[in-house]
Amino acid sequence: MKIVKVIIAIGLVLALIAGAAYAFWLKPQLDFANVATAFAAKKVCSCLHVAEMSLDQCRADFTDDVSMATIVAEGQTVTVEVLGGRVSSRAVHTPDLG
Repeated sequence: MKIVKVIIAIGLVLALIAGAAYAFWLKPQLDFANVATAFAAKKVCSCLHVAEMSLDQCRADFTDDVSMATIVAEGQTVTVEVLGGRVSSRAVHTPDLG
């Protein structure tokens, strides 16, 4: 019976540590990744379809390192992914609207 209480206590402590790690470290990182991929998708989409530059020129236009991001341009759509596709955003160019 005592071992069960110890196991439950250890489980609760681990759950609290995991919850704190998510709240104070992982969630802000994921929120930043969501905003960053959305910005990058919009920027590359505009660069490709409005400025009519190549994907390499658009990638070089970033002031920050975007080597960890996967940028895929297919037709009028640009998708930017990070963390192995766990966080991604898509921008679509609509002719005459941007």
